[in-house]
Amino acid sequence: MPRPLLQFLWFTSPPRREAVRVLLLLGVVTVAWLGLTNRLTSESWQTPASYHVDALETLARFQLAAEQGPRFNHAPVVERLGAPWGADWSAYPLPDAPWYAVAGVMVNRLGLVPASNVMLLLSHLAAALAFYLCARALRHRALVAAGAALLYAFAYSVFFRGLSHHSFALVFSVPPALLVTWWVGAGRGIWQRRGPWWVAGGTAVWLGTASPYFLLMFLQWVGLAWLYRWTQERDRRALMAGAWVILVALVVFLAVNWPAVRGAFTPESAATLQRNYAGTELYGLKPIELILPPASHRWSAAAAAGSRYAGGTSLPGELFAPYLGMVGILALAGMVTSYGRRLLRGRAGLRPSHLPLTLWVGLFAMVGGLNGLLALLGLDHFRAGGRYSIHVLALALFFASAWASRRSHGWSTWRVALIVLPIVGLGWWDQSPQAPTTSHQA
Repeated sequence: MPRPLLQFLWFTSPPRREAVRVLLLLGVVTVAWLGLTNRLTSESWQTPASYHVDALETLARFQLAAEQGPRFNHAPVVERLGAPWGADWSAYPLPDAPWYAVAGVMVNRLGLVPASNVMLLLSHLAAALAFYLCARALRHRALVAAGAALLYAFAYSVFFRGLSHHSFALVFSVPPALLVTWWVGAGRGIWQRRGPWWVAGGTAVWLGTASPYFLLMFLQWVGLAWLYRWTQERDRRALMAGAWVILVALVVFLAVNWPAVRGAFTPESAATLQRNYAGTELYGLKPIELILPPASHRWSAAAAAGSRYAGGTSLPGELFAPYLGMVGILALAGMVTSYGRRLLRGRAGLRPSHLPLTLWVGLFAMVGGLNGLLALLGLDHFRAGGRYSIHVLALALFFASAWASRRSHGWSTWRVALIVLPIVGLGWWDQSPQAPTTSHQA
């Protein structure tokens, strides 16, 4: 296991035992993904997961990464696309360059379509691994952390995004973003170790290359944690870490996305993005969509509720993408109930910060929220606030994992497993799409 990861896992039982747990988790994710997506035959691997929305753009970026490598991000003009003028993506955000570099290697070795399916599998694996390691860093019980990680990795929004909005299927950056936020807010000697600095720096670098949506929420979270630490006991190391993380993320973002940043302010650019305030209402976060299941749900009553909403709303946006799943909804309800009890007892505060950060996500991303105000002031690039639902789900599952770890203290592993496994099974049944046949995929 790499030394930085060992430093990250300073809290665990012997690292070898933790490594075995990680391998078992990844094995479960792989087997579950193969079954849930019906990728059980060689023919199914030769069929793209989707042709809808921006899936063709994602496949094109995979192919261009194979042909041109990382230099495509700094020279995003392709003469043989967009004929007769060529494709000019100069002002178009091209996030996740390292991820697409890996995809390019896969394309060269496997071919475009099989490689696209491998990248989808890797997105689920990375999400599970990131959530599990962060939950363990917070000292959650291993089996409980694994259960929450399996629910997070197979969130409905991850399936929904898939190839179509591939950057938003790469949700593995959200758990470490939360972990770094909590570390900055906590202080208390955390930053005297080298492990947190490695994790924080790596998180900042990755988010600098990732979707600007995810970067923006990370900067807000760390900024809020920094302000909290400033108003409380001023831990100098924590304040330095928070400022350093923000600086690194911004520098990396500018370095990686400089063509898009420059092109966005070039009126004659053929690829200048067209955004406006109306988009923040159409695609903004709507709380009702966090709990409404999709119209294609396996349970007919749930599907009927989704169909009624789809037929009645005048702001369809990205319908059903924010759905948290049954377990996520229960976790969110538990979070609100727990905070409400502390509030009634006069013990409510900003820590633990699961609910305060959730409320901040809502305040920023909801229709008519701060994001809309920014759009009116001219910063209208982040119109789709509904895409922040994955941050709400992460917070809810971290809360549930922490609560369950406390409640199960002293329980045997088998007793915990008898509770965790059915919950994970229910979540998979609820959150994953019905397995398509090969004819449906084509």
